Order: sequence, then C-alpha cells, then structure tokens
Amino acid sequence: MNYKNKHYYEINLLIQNDYDLAIQKLNNIDNDDISLIILKLKAYSKREDHYNKALTILNNLPKNLLKKRIYIQILKGLIEWDLDKALQLLLNIYKKFDLTNDDIKDFFNKNINYDLLFDIISYKGILLETNNINNYDYEINDICPKCGIKLIKKELNNQSLNKMINVIESTKFNKYKKKYKLFLLNSDYNIIIDGANILYSYNGNICNKSIKKLENLYNECILMNLKPLIIAHKRHKKILNKFKFDIYYTPYNINDDLFIIYGSLLKNLMILTNDKFRDHIYHFKNNNILSIDLNIWKSNKIVNYNNKLLFSKNVSHIAQKNENIWHLPLKNGKWICCKD
Repeated sequence: MNYKNKHYYEINLLIQNDYDLAIQKLNNIDNDDISLIILKLKAYSKREDHYNKALTILNNLPKNLLKKRIYIQILKGLIEWDLDKALQLLLNIYKKFDLTNDDIKDFFNKNINYDLLFDIISYKGILLETNNINNYDYEINDICPKCGIKLIKKELNNQSLNKMINVIESTKFNKYKKKYKLFLLNSDYNIIIDGANILYSYNGNICNKSIKKLENLYNECILMNLKPLIIAHKRHKKILNKFKFDIYYTPYNINDDLFIIYGSLLKNLMILTNDKFRDHIYHFKNNNILSIDLNIWKSNKIVNYNNKLLFSKNVSHIAQKNENIWHLPLKNGKWICCKD
C-alpha cells in the first residue's frame, strides 16, 4: 500500500471513529483524486452541518464521474440524519443505475415509506439478504403460508419482448439473424445451454471437469424430457465434436451471448446458465428497456445450475404486492411476507 492509499485508508477509519479529526484532515487536502472525492462525499454527507460541502462537490463534478458510487456515498450519509432526503435521492437515481442489496439495506428497520422502497426493489429486481428485515422467511411455490395470498408469475408483454428483440437485431448480430432465425423456427428445442459458461466454470478455464459438467447437464435435460440446444463458439468445436450433442456453433468476432438471448426471446426458450449477462443488460437499458421487464425475463427464463438444474418456481422471484401485502424475494430463494 503506497503512502497516499495508506493515508486515505486512515482517514476512512477516522470518519467512523473520530469524525471531527477526519473532517480537519480532509479540509487540508485539495486535489481531484477520485478516491479523495469519494472520501469527502462520504464524510460531508454524514452530518447536516457539512452536507452543503458534499453538494458543492457533486455539482462541480463532470458528468463522466457521476457514477453510482458517488451517489451511494451521499445516500448512506443521508440515511444517518435525514431519511426523507435519502429516500428522495434514491428515487432520483434508481432508474439510472443498477442497485443491489448493499445499496439499499440501510433503509430497513427505519421509519420510512416502505411502499416507495419496495416499489424500487421490485422495479430493479433486487434480491435481499435474510438479515435485512427482522422477520421470518418462507418457502413459497405459489401460496404464502403466512398470509395465504397467491403470488404471481409475471409475464413479459409482447411490446417489451419485441423491443428487446429489436435491440439484439440492431447489433452486428443482424448479419447472422436470417440463418439462425430459420434454424430456430424449424426446431423444437425448449432450452438453450450456455456452452461457454459451463466450459469455463472451473476457475475460468476449460478442463476435463467442466467438459464433464456440460455433458452431465445436457444429459440431465434429456432425462427431464427437455430438448436442449447447446450454443457454443466455433473455437470449441474440436472439444465438443466427439459428443452427440445438438450444438449451434456461433461465428468468430461476435459474442455468442447474443445468439443465446435472441433464441430465448424469439422462441420463449429457457436458458441454462450462471451468467448474469450484465453487459447485455446494460446495453438493453441504454436502449430504454425497463429494468422491470428485464427482471421478469431473467426470473422466468434463466435456469441456474450447480451439480443439477435449478429451475425457477411457479412465481416470479421479484418483489410483488398482492392484495396490499408485499412479498420480498431473498437471495436464498425464500421470501419475506410483510403482513403485520
């Protein structure tokens, strides 16, 4: 750790343990280092008497630096002394950035408008940690055992589906669309297997274990009376040709994820993968695809795996309000019922 980083680390500790001394040290440092800017925002946002300094820094930042981490420092500071301002800031930024459990967890167990918070959690498809809320969690396949309310499986409407298809077709994928689309429309596959995701699932390397895992997962699909199609890149052809798999090989110089996502959208297919598709989700959002639509699609169509297939249940694993009662999804697959 170099001197500057060590110095910033010490100030970060002081913000928690000796706030006034931390402020004194920060006021004596003047440069445009992004790490220092984040430290100042973190410190100045924690107290009302310094908050205007945080706003001054924020208002003078160029647009290319207005990233999520900048706003989150201010948000976490505001939560400590003005929940209304904090919630308003969250409402102002939630459509601009991906949000996670860590970004919003400090709002829980406080006196706020939870309907607003839960709407954001639903819209962003956030999965909560079990320690966020002092409440019990439940396994829910369709009906909540606590309140007796049936949760729903949300479906992607045709307008949103077509918009997502159009976004894929607007990329270099369009050059290969005709051949691939004809192939899919003349097939009866019902699940796409993300070949590369499984092949590289052991420390990012293809090895005998990962090849065997792909074989086992393919065969498990067959045993479950599914009709799987592996999407894999041409460079993997030599490895996979010895197996009796149904495989569609994607060409060089294009991301095979585009074929996987397009196939799922076009023919309503499941996708077996542990990939989060973050780059593509970001591209969708840049083309005005709503987060809630993306989360409905992911919740309904992505099948995860470990040593077996982990199918989604009969309900969309997205926060939902039914009969005026919220149910919040957890990372462990369970739910929190918010009935009093």
